[in-house]
Amino acid sequence: MTQSNHLTFEEAALTVLQRLRRPLTIREILERITEDSLFQPAGATPEKSLYAIIVRANRRSEQAGSPQRFVVHKGADGVRYSAKTR
Repeated sequence: MTQSNHLTFEEAALTVLQRLRRPLTIREILERITEDSLFQPAGATPEKSLYAIIVRANRRSEQAGSPQRFVVHKGADGVRYSAKTR
């Protein structure tokens, strides 16, 4: 994965979610990240990579006793993610 604007993939996802203030699917987050040139994933499966990054970020927060950075919304239309508001 390569970086643009010095953001990590995780930071780019949080930036998109904080800016839009609504839950998005992994695909929608990824589309916004690339449209806004926040980060350019170089792997063959960027959706799987982003999903893994979100899961790991929440797991790290949980293990540290901190609030999770990503909120998971499960519904009839699938899974969506939003940024944890402070």
